[in-house]
Amino acid sequence: MTAMSKTSLFFGTLLIGLGLAFYFMTGSKSFTALIPTAFGVLVFGCGLLAIKASLRKKAAHFGAMIGLLGVAGGFGMAIPKFIAKDAGNAELEQFLMGVVCLTYLWFCIRSFIAARKEMKKAKALVGVK
Repeated sequence: MTAMSKTSLFFGTLLIGLGLAFYFMTGSKSFTALIPTAFGVLVFGCGLLAIKASLRKKAAHFGAMIGLLGVAGGFGMAIPKFIAKDAGNAELEQFLMGVVCLTYLWFCIRSFIAARKEMKKAKALVGVK
């Protein structure tokens, strides 16, 4: 299991927990509170897929895309409400989802950069351009 698959499993679990916590905090009335849970399931699934070497690259890129969508959706919905001083629990959850997804995306980008450097090192050792 690679560090990035562990990272995806961790952040997936974090998003699942965030969605479930806010769902139960709202008295189980608002199904939209489960949106972070859906993102978490997808990220967690990417972590599971990344365990298999042949699926690692696709799972990592799909996970990064989910993270980017989470950042855009979370911050895009929450920040205007915070600016208008009309924020409640839903906007807090959206903002937290944006923070978690941004952090996950940062780890994804760092992983991509490290993988690229490793590939260049390996090619240099073999003598391939």
